[in-house]
Amino acid sequence: MINKRIEQVLLSIPYLYRFILRYKPNSNPDKYIFSKFISKNDTVIDIGANIGLYTNFFRELVGRNGFVHSFEPIPNTFRKLEYSTKKYSPIDNYKLNMIGLHSKEVISNAFIPNQISGHASIANHSKIWKTNFIEKVEIGLTTLDKYYEVNNFKNVNFIKIDIEGSEYNALKGSKQVINQHKPTLCIEVNSDLMNYYKKGPTDLIKFLKILNYKNIYYYDELPWKLRKFEHLVNHSKNINTNIIAIP
Repeated sequence: MINKRIEQVLLSIPYLYRFILRYKPNSNPDKYIFSKFISKNDTVIDIGANIGLYTNFFRELVGRNGFVHSFEPIPNTFRKLEYSTKKYSPIDNYKLNMIGLHSKEVISNAFIPNQISGHASIANHSKIWKTNFIEKVEIGLTTLDKYYEVNNFKNVNFIKIDIEGSEYNALKGSKQVINQHKPTLCIEVNSDLMNYYKKGPTDLIKFLKILNYKNIYYYDELPWKLRKFEHLVNHSKNINTNIIAIP
């Protein structure tokens, strides 16, 4: 892990930052990808912000003239997100929203296994989680398109979606924004979690192609070696990875 102050300095020279990550043991592959595809003054959408690790990283990448819109619907987790963002920096380049993004506006339940906030989901994945201790919390959901209409911001350059299997639904509710701005998309893909919604990686590829995303790659521990996601889907039944979709 790189010290916060050192990381802030290195991020002013993105190529150097990625060079160090490439040769540093146990470096964060997501941060490598984010620093490659997010620039100063960008607008970033963080769907599934959790306690703010990446929200704060995005704030650093976009700078004081960029902006980050973060979404975290779990009340207890949202309070931790508020605390971490205030503690990280006084720069007012972000907005936190205690609501989740979905394909429609609705009040729903979220399920949290073993108090692990990063696994919270609007689906009860009890068989995958293999636990009997699951907390149920009522949350609100909306669409990115509706949020965009209300807030009326100018640009969307990058969208990160990590919501435990419901990523396809969030994309459906973001079609207007995506069609208008063609942002780079970073999406977690877990075929087991997607099965709950009767969707799979192939459905995701088809949907992204409808949105005119022709370059869809996946990355794991070696994010500097982007590989075609379709190749992985064609050769693997169970998939748990991250993809980057570039218009």
